[in-house]
Amino acid sequence: GGNSMLITPFGLMVAGRTTISTTWPDPSRPYTIALLNSKNDKSKSEKNLQNRKHFYWSWLPGFKGSAGPLHSLSNGVQEFKNTVFIGGDSYVARYFYEERIIVEPKVSGGSDSKSTHSTPVEKKIFVPVTVDLGQGLVKGQIMAIAQLTPPENEQTDPDISPIMIALNFIALGAFLGVLLMVIFNKKMNQTISSLLYERDSQGKG
Repeated sequence: GGNSMLITPFGLMVAGRTTISTTWPDPSRPYTIALLNSKNDKSKSEKNLQNRKHFYWSWLPGFKGSAGPLHSLSNGVQEFKNTVFIGGDSYVARYFYEERIIVEPKVSGGSDSKSTHSTPVEKKIFVPVTVDLGQGLVKGQIMAIAQLTPPENEQTDPDISPIMIALNFIALGAFLGVLLMVIFNKKMNQTISSLLYERDSQGKG
């Protein structure tokens, strides 16, 4: 049965646990995603040409499954458009199609086999990819995924990065530590000086 389903740019995704009667090839990862897609079937009739939708199921290409249950599917937006985020037990992943360039030989020449030669030609393809975002660091059941985007009218300084913010906090902490040390040492020096002064006064008296 499906634990979660979502209409995505790739088709209808249904996440759930497979059974023995299915064709899923990896029993060690029984939780996977089935994809419902469609294509046009053109059937000629005597009067007109009719376009009919043909629906078919398949396993989600590029997804190897999960050892634990899958709970949530979510479409990405803006820079993550055409991306589906997958959440489950200690599992968060990003599914998308990655653009790649392959080189294929193209044979050209005349009918004479001696004059033929091959020329490498670049071809653009799109490959389904699943990227594990948790990297073993996410623990627990991921029941929902939400993508937060800042308002369009809010301008952020591109020169300010999280690393710079962290370094500023570290520098501020170091400065406060030095300042406290100086103040503490100053008070200690005053205390020692006052004790020595009182001892000298008592000795002279």
